Amino acid sequence: MSPSQPAADRRALAAAACLFLALALFGARYHWVEEAGTAERDGYVAEAQQLLAGHLPHDPFRPLLYPLLTAGLGVALRDPFAAARLISNLAAAALAWLAYRTGRELGTPENGAWVGAGAMAVTAVNPNLWILGQHVTTDMLFGALAAGILLAGLIYLKRPAPAPALAAGLLLGLAAFTRGNAIFLLPALLLAVWKAP
Repeated sequence: MSPSQPAADRRALAAAACLFLALALFGARYHWVEEAGTAERDGYVAEAQQLLAGHLPHDPFRPLLYPLLTAGLGVALRDPFAAARLISNLAAAALAWLAYRTGRELGTPENGAWVGAGAMAVTAVNPNLWILGQHVTTDMLFGALAAGILLAGLIYLKRPAPAPALAAGLLLGLAAFTRGNAIFLLPALLLAVWKAP
């Protein structure tokens, strides 16, 4: 027997909130400084510090969404590194919830909640989610935005409407403001528009 959709959605949201809390506590305990020899040395925290000092970083290879979010949260936390890590933690939890939502969408009305719960569970225990969900890089933020884009495309493919199309466009813009390779998500959206009823 399938759980009711609203109840399953509430449980998935609560599970995502618990995952965020677990990631944040884990990160505060074990990842309080940048790791040497990793992508964390790409300078996102330094760019956030430049923004906080009133200077706009000029880096053609790193769009500014992640440093802007880090700088904004860094003002409240007074620690740009912790702010960047919390953004990655939140993005990791969002990615797990998006796995639930995508699984629910791909399943039938009878088993969609179970398919979604399984997808969320597999995502939540993936070691890469726990590792990259701690790093102060764009990896997890971009992953969550890409998952949101693909979910919006899937919803549009099944039920064409302005809302999923606008959501896909907005998320694609945010993804492009996070990483330049977001352009490679565009073919999947164009396919959804072409194949939609």
